[in-house]
Order: sequence, then C-alpha cells, then structure tokens
Amino acid sequence: MDETGWKVSGRLQWLHVAVSAQVTVYAVLPGRGYEQSVAILGAAYDGFLIHDGWAPYYRFRLAFHQSCLAARG
Repeated sequence: MDETGWKVSGRLQWLHVAVSAQVTVYAVLPGRGYEQSVAILGAAYDGFLIHDGWAPYYRFRLAFHQSCLAARG
C-alpha cells in the first residue's frame, strides 16, 4: 500500500495504490486515513501488508505487516 498527493481540479486528493501478484488497484480519494484504506482492502483484511510504516496501516489488526526496506548505498 502507498498513497501520494494528487491534484483534482486544483484541489488536493490522494492517489492510493494496492498491488498483488494478480491485480493493481488505484483509487483517488479525498483523504489518506484508515477509512480510505478500508475502502480498498476492507476492514477485515488479513493478508500481507507491505507499507512505509504510516500509522493508519497498523489499524489493520489482522494483517501481517512488513515495513518497506530501503536500499542503502
């Protein structure tokens, strides 16, 4: 999961993305909180969730969490 700022008619929205081996989901939503992530995954998501450590992702209590690992040069 990840999200980034996205302008829609000059107003800030958020482009959310979720990726699996089978599908990629993009959604432009008005916020970047837990509620928007639930709209994509569902509140009972219990799979693997790889993310940047942003706090709302940890509200998926049934998920297995992995923080992104940055390459060091």
